[in-house]
Amino acid sequence: MIKRLLICGAAFCCMAVYLFAQNTEESPKFDITGNLTAIYTLGNAAEDQMLATGTGSGAYEIQKNGYYTQANLFVLFQPVSFLEGFFKLTATARPGSFYVPLSLENYSQQDLGLTVDTVYGKVNVFEALGFSLPVNLFLKTGKYKSEAANYQSFSKFGLETILDVLETANTYHFDIAAEAQLPGDDALVFAAFTGNYRFDEAIQRLYDNDGGVANHGGDVLGKFAPQFLIFLGVNNVALAGGPFNAEIIYGQNVSDIYSGHAFGFDAGYSLPLSGMVSIPIGLGFGWYEKNIDVLSRTAGKSSKTETFDFRNTLSGALTAGIRFTGGDFGVNAHLAGVFSRIEHIYRDPLPVISLSLDMECNYLGAYFIGAGIVAGTLGDVLWKTADGVDPVKDNNGYEHTFTLADNIGYEVYAGINLWKNSRFVIGFNQNKGIAMNYNLENKAEGQMKYKLAGSEAVDSLYESGGLYLKFAFAW
Repeated sequence: MIKRLLICGAAFCCMAVYLFAQNTEESPKFDITGNLTAIYTLGNAAEDQMLATGTGSGAYEIQKNGYYTQANLFVLFQPVSFLEGFFKLTATARPGSFYVPLSLENYSQQDLGLTVDTVYGKVNVFEALGFSLPVNLFLKTGKYKSEAANYQSFSKFGLETILDVLETANTYHFDIAAEAQLPGDDALVFAAFTGNYRFDEAIQRLYDNDGGVANHGGDVLGKFAPQFLIFLGVNNVALAGGPFNAEIIYGQNVSDIYSGHAFGFDAGYSLPLSGMVSIPIGLGFGWYEKNIDVLSRTAGKSSKTETFDFRNTLSGALTAGIRFTGGDFGVNAHLAGVFSRIEHIYRDPLPVISLSLDMECNYLGAYFIGAGIVAGTLGDVLWKTADGVDPVKDNNGYEHTFTLADNIGYEVYAGINLWKNSRFVIGFNQNKGIAMNYNLENKAEGQMKYKLAGSEAVDSLYESGGLYLKFAFAW
C-alpha cells in the first residue's frame, strides 16, 4: 500500500510539473561533461612475496603489474529552471582487492564495461507551481547514492573521511529535501530525507545473536529492514570572512548492509589569514551500531561474512592545513588525525589512532611536486578473542598486534597540469596493512597486493606499491 501511494504521488507531481512547464518560455540547458583516469603501476615486490593463485582478486603469483582505468560521462538536462534530469555513464577496469578486516577495501575485479551508474529526475516543486517562497522544496527519484558531504575532509590522503560509509546503496531511491536562503550570497540551511523505493524491504535482516560464531550473521529468511538517511545542515555560511559548512546525519542500515542505527556529524571551515594564506579546519564524528568496518571502509552483502561481527564502532576525525598562494608559487599542506574504537561481538574492543601528513607545491599553476606519509596506527594495539569466548570458534583463538611498522605508507609524485583539470603524474608509493586504503595520486583498488616483506603467509600481512604513471583529463 505504501509503495502504491508513493508511486501515485510521484506520478501526480510529475504530471503537475509537466503541465506548468508548458507555459514557460525558458531556453533549455543541456550540459555534457566527463573525465578519464588511467593509472599503471609497476609493482616492486620480490619473488618470495608473491601470493598463491586463488588468494583473491588483486593478488597474483606471477603478474606484478596493477592497472586502474575509469571513464565517466555526465549528462545534465534542464528543460526549465525547476526541472532537472541527470545520468552518469561509467566504465571501470581494475584488478580488485581481496578483503582482510581492518586492512583492505573489498573491491571486486572488473573488466572494462559500460554501466549506467546514476540516473535521476529532480523538481523544485514550489518554483514549478509558481509560488514565491523563501523555502524551496525538492523531489528527486531514480538510481543514485545518497551520502555524507564529508565537509571536514581536506587532506589528499582522505584519512579523515570517516563518514564515507554513512551512505545508501547506489540503487533506486526517492528524496524529499527543503532548503532556505540565509543572509549571504550562497548561504543555505537544508534538510533532506532519502529512502529506498522498497523502504521497509530494502535490506535483508541478519541474525545478531544466534548462539554461535560460525552461524552468526546469517540471513533471517523473509525478514527485511528499511534503509534511509536524514540530513540537517548549513552550507557556505560566512564566519569571520570564511565559509562554514556543517551537517548532522541519521541513518538506518547504511552501506547496503543490516547495520542498524548510524549517526554522523561533520563540519568544515576555512579561515582566511590574508589574501594569500588560509587555514582549513575540519571536525567529524561517526557512530555505527553494527556490521561496519570503519578502517577498511567496506560493507555490503558481497563481504558480509567479514563485517557482520562489528558492534558499536565510533570514530572521531580532526584535520587542519595551510594553503599559500603568492606570485608564481603555491603550497598546500594538511595534517589529519583519526581515533576509532571498534567493538566486536566476540573479540576485545580495538582502539586505533591514525595520522597522515601530506604536502604539495606548485609553480606557475602548471608544475607540481608532492609527498605524504600515512600511519594506519601510531602505536601497537592488540586485537584478540575476548575472555569467555570459545577460542576454537574464533580462528582457534585470534590474536594479532597491529604495529606502526606493518601499517604505514608513503607516496611521492611530480607532474604537470595540462589543460583545465587534466594532468600527467609520475610517482612512487609503498603502503602496508591499514595504510593500503590511502593514496595521494594513485588508487588503492588499482594495485596488486603482496605478502608483507619478511612475514609469513599465515600472518596475513600485506603490502602494495611501486612506480606508477597516471594520466587524467576532464572537460
